Amino acid sequence: MLNRMETISSDKNGFLSISRWFEKTLPGNRRFTELEAAYLVQIDLIDKNKVSIGQYAKRWKWSKSRAKKFLTLSGLEIACQENGYGFLKPIDFHFSPSIQPISLIDRRREKNKDYGDNIFHLLEKLVAAYIDQSNEANYPQMVAGYEDPVHILTHADIEDLMMFKSLTQSVDDYVFCTVDFLATSSKIIEAFKAVGCGSMAMNASIFSAKVRKSRELLLKCGWETISTSGIEPYFKISGGYRFYKFRKTFTH
Repeated sequence: MLNRMETISSDKNGFLSISRWFEKTLPGNRRFTELEAAYLVQIDLIDKNKVSIGQYAKRWKWSKSRAKKFLTLSGLEIACQENGYGFLKPIDFHFSPSIQPISLIDRRREKNKDYGDNIFHLLEKLVAAYIDQSNEANYPQMVAGYEDPVHILTHADIEDLMMFKSLTQSVDDYVFCTVDFLATSSKIIEAFKAVGCGSMAMNASIFSAKVRKSRELLLKCGWETISTSGIEPYFKISGGYRFYKFRKTFTH
């Protein structure tokens, strides 16, 4: 018989830590329960395994739509997809307030994880910091360059860098919005440091090199570098300053 104290522990936040021994008991010939599915997802999140909706649906003997909904309600999405496969990451529910996660997955380890100078994670943290500080109770506004009203996002510790969030839209089964901003590499580095991300070694030159090297990866992760023909990867050059324009599409 298993020693209960060695296999199960709990905390005051309502989560249970369960031994990996139980992975041996997962079903092979029948449909997964939601508890069994959550257990497998937690392992994939911790181990950073590449996964896909189709893979989960086949393993769990569920429909793809049910598997996708289950991940969303668990507070997770599959990012940086290639051929349908990618890595699990927590959803930022600021971008989809209509979705109420049931928090099946313990996300506390992810919350404080240090990703170093990975440009994808730095940009994600910067947008999250703006969302945390912004009050969307203000009505969306018409802004030059946008066909529809947008929310203007600002940060108290960062001057001269605004972000623009589109209204949430729904197409078929997808709910999505976009966030974009225009800034020089120096201003972006200043913003990273203001929100406490990025190493001391990161500077404008290193950032620019990372952007050039990582454009395809950024695109797979939902980040578009909007550039103007002839001056790629920059959006514009004005007064001797080179401006990047980044746009992130969030889908749920």
